[in-house]
Amino acid sequence: MPIVLAVVALALASQIAIDLPFSDVPLTAQSFAVLLVGAALPPARAALAVMLWLGLAALGAPLLANGASGLGGPTTGYLLAMPFAAGMVSFRPSFFAMLAAHAVILAAGTLWLAARIDPDAALAGGFWPFVPGALIKSLLAAALAPHLRRRCDSATKTP
Repeated sequence: MPIVLAVVALALASQIAIDLPFSDVPLTAQSFAVLLVGAALPPARAALAVMLWLGLAALGAPLLANGASGLGGPTTGYLLAMPFAAGMVSFRPSFFAMLAAHAVILAAGTLWLAARIDPDAALAGGFWPFVPGALIKSLLAAALAPHLRRRCDSATKTP
């Protein structure tokens, strides 16, 4: 998977977003795409792809949830953790690696929110509602990872 394709996948997955009435953080497919990018690319390239996506968004490209751009809002903590999460998954794209990557994303996002709002409100609106989705996305990504990795490996070996 070329880095450009990974950035496009991240941008498209970002548009799959559900605004939650009790939270400033939407439920998105971003973390799922981050896991798949991590499964498809070597660690440095996976992190680079996610950083490129975030960099373009920071420069004003509407690549984030609901066509948003820029960093500094309530979702920044989650977003900044995503390059690390992609790199983590690249080493071993198993269910537990996917779950650990989600834990990093959720922890960073919740800490960012807690610095902006009440810590209890950050947990209630920025952590707990996303745990079931993290479990489901981790399971799906782990199931797809071997197929994706094989496909990407074979694509890089063909002339």
